Amino acid sequence: MNTANPVIVAINDQREQLRLLSQILKLAGYQVLAFEDPLRFIESLQHSKYESTQIDLIITDLNMPRLDGWGLCRRLRSPEMSAYNHIPILVVSATFADLAAAEVRMDLGVNDFLPVPYTPEALRSKVSEILYGHSPKARPRVLLVGYLPEDGEVACFNSFGYDAVTAVDLESSWQLLGTQNVEILIFRGQLSPEEASFLFAPCSQFICGIWIFDEIDPEMDLSLSQLGVHCLTPDYHNEQLVRICENARQQSCLNKVRDLLEKRTVQLLGSEHKYRTLFQSIPDVVLCLSESGSILDVNEAGCAMLGEDAHQLKGKNLMDMVPEDGQVQVQVALHETLAHGYVQYEVNFRCGPNHLPAEIHQRKVDLAGQTCVLAIARDVSERRQCQQAVLASDTRYRIIAENTYDWEFWLSPQGFFLFSSPSAEKVSGYSSADFEDDPMLLIELVVEEDRADFLRNWKMDRPEDLPKDFEFRLLHKDGQVRWINHVSVAVFDSQNNFLGSRGNHRDVTQKRVLDQERTKLVAALEQISEAILVTDNQGIIQYVNQAFLQRSGSRPDGWVGVAAGELPGDTNWRSAVPDILHRMSGGNAWNGNYSRTGQAHYDIVATVSPVKDSAGRVTSFVWVERDVTEERRLADQLRQSQKLEAIGTLAGGIAHDFNNLLSGILGYSSMLRMQAGQHQEVAHSAEVIERTARRAADLTQKLLGFARRGKNQHVKVCLHKAIEDCIELLIRTMDKRIEIVKDFTAQQSLVMGDPTQMEQILLNLAINARDALGEKGKITFSTRTERLDSDTTMAIDGGLANGSYLVVTVADTGCGIPHPIQERIFDPFFTTKENGKGTGMGLAMVYGIVKNHEGGVVLKSAPGEGAIFDIYLPLASLQANPKPIPEPAPVKGSGLILVIDDEDLLRDVASRYLKHLGYAVVTAVDGMDAQRVYAQKWQDIDLVIIDMIMPKVGGAECFRALKKVNPAVRAVLSTGYSLNETAQEMLDDGMIGFIQKPYQLQQLSEVLARSLKPPQPV
Repeated sequence: MNTANPVIVAINDQREQLRLLSQILKLAGYQVLAFEDPLRFIESLQHSKYESTQIDLIITDLNMPRLDGWGLCRRLRSPEMSAYNHIPILVVSATFADLAAAEVRMDLGVNDFLPVPYTPEALRSKVSEILYGHSPKARPRVLLVGYLPEDGEVACFNSFGYDAVTAVDLESSWQLLGTQNVEILIFRGQLSPEEASFLFAPCSQFICGIWIFDEIDPEMDLSLSQLGVHCLTPDYHNEQLVRICENARQQSCLNKVRDLLEKRTVQLLGSEHKYRTLFQSIPDVVLCLSESGSILDVNEAGCAMLGEDAHQLKGKNLMDMVPEDGQVQVQVALHETLAHGYVQYEVNFRCGPNHLPAEIHQRKVDLAGQTCVLAIARDVSERRQCQQAVLASDTRYRIIAENTYDWEFWLSPQGFFLFSSPSAEKVSGYSSADFEDDPMLLIELVVEEDRADFLRNWKMDRPEDLPKDFEFRLLHKDGQVRWINHVSVAVFDSQNNFLGSRGNHRDVTQKRVLDQERTKLVAALEQISEAILVTDNQGIIQYVNQAFLQRSGSRPDGWVGVAAGELPGDTNWRSAVPDILHRMSGGNAWNGNYSRTGQAHYDIVATVSPVKDSAGRVTSFVWVERDVTEERRLADQLRQSQKLEAIGTLAGGIAHDFNNLLSGILGYSSMLRMQAGQHQEVAHSAEVIERTARRAADLTQKLLGFARRGKNQHVKVCLHKAIEDCIELLIRTMDKRIEIVKDFTAQQSLVMGDPTQMEQILLNLAINARDALGEKGKITFSTRTERLDSDTTMAIDGGLANGSYLVVTVADTGCGIPHPIQERIFDPFFTTKENGKGTGMGLAMVYGIVKNHEGGVVLKSAPGEGAIFDIYLPLASLQANPKPIPEPAPVKGSGLILVIDDEDLLRDVASRYLKHLGYAVVTAVDGMDAQRVYAQKWQDIDLVIIDMIMPKVGGAECFRALKKVNPAVRAVLSTGYSLNETAQEMLDDGMIGFIQKPYQLQQLSEVLARSLKPPQPV
């Protein structure tokens, strides 16, 4: 079967019925080959015009001239046309619409019957059942007695479509006859007359019975022939057996048909009176005419309408009943009826002095073997009056329809175009006549992907199934694809008869494109991160996007219809709205800043633009709001960092210069103490000077800590112990009415850092809390651990690294800190205390130390609610600190050392230290002097000590110059700063050691010993 597009042959001598049948099948997607004459179809098959594999189904009528449907079926199922035996056959007929059809179906090889009239849905269902379901198979049962399954007769019958079963003897045949539905019985062998009569006695139930024996007894032959049994001698041919069976089957079928026709004839004769009564009761003129046009019979209504009785009318010619100008029309109509079977026309009858306009339907009929014409004439006087009114109305309608942009149409119930407006060519590129001439044209133009859906909506089996509205794609004649909107409604007459459908096709391609662009625009607006509002020219909200809803939250009744000035916001926002609307009314855009509250507080940079119509009038405003809250927070943090960086640079410079001074003091006091000998007072004085200088050195380290230049120590510090030490100190110094509470929940409290700086953080925060409390209140020290990830670290003081942190909280119940002041509390020298009670460096130093330890500070406070400081410090590993190693004695050495420093005091101290350790010394006052000295003595100089900060030529530039003289120069960097990026770059450039000022003799000896140690072989 052609599964993609099955081929169906339709045969019917009635042209209108054939056209209707073909149209229904074509709309269902089948290929249809139509024939009015079955002999023409067989001739096409015999001339090999169509191969058997090209035909999937044959649909035929029964009552046809020349060759009827029965004869066609017998020929298609005959051995002469074996190539077409497998093609299924569907018979459509009004004659055999009862159980009698099923009785002859198997004999003729018909697959199924469909009674007429039928609905399109019933036809499609029956065709689909035959093509894709299980069709009945014509396989009559034949019993061969005295044969074996391998005998040739068995194979021959099976090849001709029979179901052949065998029995070896008479006894086994009885059993099969009792259980099998046998239609043909063939016996080969000897039987007594009694056995033969008994075996073939029920032959009336068989289609055919055959007895084959050696010698035929004439009397036996006669008696069996009376039973319908054929007697043959063994010299028969297999085909002869089959032919006898085939003739018997055909005769049986014809007998059944004859019996059925006789039964129908009796029924028709029995109902003649009924139909005569019906004939007389028809309200229209009914005439039975001869082939020449003479009136053979007329009903009572016809006599009344024509004004004469039946005796007067019978024998008259129909042409005598009409005016002269209509006689030719009547004669032509009579000829056409006899030639084609049916004609419809209108003519005026003469009724005395008046004329009766009538619509005549003429059909050729066979009455008792005589060809006659049955004419039914209906008075159309009223209809003509209605037609004139309808014509005027239709003229107006056509004028409207033919001048509309849309393609207006009227479809018949079968789906044919009864009317198509000229706009069809605008929509499709094809004229109205193209669609009226070819009903399949529209279906062929539908884009293939939409065709199945189109056919499902397009079918018009029942008026209530008509689609109201759907869209499909149409291939325009110019090759472009157009989107078409189909709208149709059912049309009924005054008697509620279904007349088809009327509707229109509208080209909506441009609308589709605009809708798609609008959808993309809306999707973009919904995905954009900026909040977007659209208001009318009075500021009433018409649209908000998803970003606005996320920022401002939703309302039960939505934001549409709310005035923009009613959005939640501060006074800045409420005062901005009237100014924006006033500015916008002039058609100018507005740019500005304001704050608004929603899910949180937002700082917004906004642009409001007017939207104008084609006349230049402002119709609406578009508000685009960008949230800059986070940007401003980061900018504030950047300014804070820049201020601290500037103060840190200043503090670092001070610490550097101070360290230079302390280096001299510590150096000379240390040398003085070593040279005092037995002079105890001198030694004591030197010790006091040295101790005081060390305290000053600690102060410089604190300045460097504030400047975030480094930590004095980098060891594990237990914050719980540090807090307890701090509390112990506070208890002795604070007012007894101030309650100090500790709450340690952290399981681990070790951090890496400088113990002194950690204590300094706690003391500064505690003193700040004490000053906020006044005479009484509560200070709470608490700890906890937190695991920070990328989602939480950025919210803490500009961002921390992921990991585990110890959180130390210092909270008080004091007066709190106002919000405007919170932004400046970490600024150096900023204080709210009275003169003489605060320097403004406490919290600045806390901030610097915490940041230097890679931590963060978070403040939570409000006026009257106290202050909470959360200090985040990275947790240290749980490995124990190494045990302190006793300070060893200074390491002696030898060699020539070049000391480069612009401070005379430091050069002198360094020289004395070096000579005390056993080294020879040469000095240079700056970088340029060092280059001169090193150029003269570089072969004798073993090591160079270079100050980092010097006038004219700095330490880094000086070192690069020395390397040009001696690429293998060994140098140690000396600076009052901690090891920072600049110092590290110099070490990376080739310096082999680093010592921070002020240094002691022991530190200097260790650095020199490491630096002068020969390199290990690789």
